[in-house]
Amino acid sequence: IIGTINEIGSKFIEELYIKRQELQTSFNKFISSDASTFGLVGIAGTGKTNAMCSLALQSLENNFVFFYNAPLINKSPLEHIAQDLNLFFSSTNENAVILKKLDELGRFIDKSVLIFIYAIDESTFPNISIELSEIALAARNLDNVKICISCKSNIWSHFLKSGDTNNHLYEELIKFHKGIG
Repeated sequence: IIGTINEIGSKFIEELYIKRQELQTSFNKFISSDASTFGLVGIAGTGKTNAMCSLALQSLENNFVFFYNAPLINKSPLEHIAQDLNLFFSSTNENAVILKKLDELGRFIDKSVLIFIYAIDESTFPNISIELSEIALAARNLDNVKICISCKSNIWSHFLKSGDTNNHLYEELIKFHKGIG
């Protein structure tokens, strides 16, 4: 996703990106808040990808950052994290334990662990909505783990409900964002 002006296919070119102060301020408030989940939602072509890349890159200095491209996720995001850290985590760890271990890691290194999942609406993983709800539920009780997701606005409500009931992702997002539904 991240590249240079000379690389074909680069979606984010840092030297061309102009930071949006309002988004920057909101994200900084989120990082210092007790909220566990941040959502970046908008119509196609409004700069969500660039904003997510910029926020992730700027977060590298003071946080432990993971960045996942949801269209490439073909299984649970937590399984991808476990795979990426297979030297630190046993491959037999259950998904529920992964976030707790990341929370311990954050406490040990005295940094927040930020998990960016970009373009959840483009994921081919059939259970992504359920997984994100469960991740939000688990993250609510952790001190050092925060989740950041992006989604197109036309499908956003699909990720916030299970049937007619607001899910855990909605419950966590509403703690920081007002009027998300």
